Amino acid sequence: MTHTNIRLASLLAILFGAFGTNQSIGQQTLLAESHPISRNPVTTETVESLKRKILEATQKLESIRICSLGEYENPTLAGANAFYRVSLCVKAPHFLFYDSAHGHDSMDWRLDPYRQRAFVLKDQVYNDYPLDRMFFHQPIEPHDPFPGSLQTAFFFLATGHWPAIQREAPRYADLPYVLREVALSQETHLHLRSELEQIGGIWCHVLEHPGVDCLWIAAERSGSLVQREVSDPETGRRLQRYRLLEQEQFSDQIWIPRLIENTIFSASDPSGNSSSQKEVTSRTRIVECAVNEVADTAFDYRIPAGALEFNEHDPMEPPQQVAAGGLDQFDQMADWIQGDGVSSITVGPTDSDRSENGLLSVSTLTLSIAWVAVLIVICEARLRLAS
Repeated sequence: MTHTNIRLASLLAILFGAFGTNQSIGQQTLLAESHPISRNPVTTETVESLKRKILEATQKLESIRICSLGEYENPTLAGANAFYRVSLCVKAPHFLFYDSAHGHDSMDWRLDPYRQRAFVLKDQVYNDYPLDRMFFHQPIEPHDPFPGSLQTAFFFLATGHWPAIQREAPRYADLPYVLREVALSQETHLHLRSELEQIGGIWCHVLEHPGVDCLWIAAERSGSLVQREVSDPETGRRLQRYRLLEQEQFSDQIWIPRLIENTIFSASDPSGNSSSQKEVTSRTRIVECAVNEVADTAFDYRIPAGALEFNEHDPMEPPQQVAAGGLDQFDQMADWIQGDGVSSITVGPTDSDRSENGLLSVSTLTLSIAWVAVLIVICEARLRLAS
């Protein structure tokens, strides 16, 4: 047989072999597409074994101290690098310090008139306004949740960390939310996906309460949350996603993100059609962090000189000065009003003509009058104390 005949016979054998089977080449291709080969690793964990690893990691966390800078959009501060600053300390079993303020290129965050701080001790809560040197306090039980919005502070919701183990933790749709409570949960609806999924190059176990809450836990460091999505429990529509990036290991099994992406999903029509969802993403940078290094004294509230105390139960009652001194505050207020403090905090839209003429905007004038009123109240209280 010549070489030409050999090649011809080989070609005929291939063709007849392919078409002589029970499935045509087209059918074989279709079946291959219908049953794709999985390329993701299969999980070796169960729901219970993964929960044990998460619990083991959370039990090593006794305290966290962080300082974060978040993106802050204000039309009147365009191009001014406005930011939202949070300093947070939380420690087992019930302590919390929280300091929030705004700042930008023309205003130090310490001069923000809306700056607030909270000191949560075992049985007392102090809230103060540092620029005004005004505060109020109230009792709290050791097992009570943190008051107000402190309970749902962004860092807690994004990371799931909750060292304050004696205090009631936040929940979502009446389900466990913080990592420690998820690990301790007897919730029967928790489901572990059979395959790992990759988030930002990290292979993750996917633990979910279908249609409500979904957690991506790093496979190589169980207990480290990489991503979380929460959905509307009634419709199943995705509402929000936290992605924890640039994670740093601070101690055995404790990882803290240096960057948090927060994405809000909204629907353009009332029915919540997922195909019309829009995404809005903001980023928060963790610029300082310490783990298991927070002393109890970090939560002590020191009443400043000349401080005024509000009556929490009767807001109409004039505040009372409870600490002597504080005359230096008048100089600080004068410097603040004469400097950029007032002119840079314009609540409403500015009038371009007035700005060009160097005149105060209406919102700035209103704020100035408010500060004069505050100074009058302070003077009256201190004169009563002096007499």
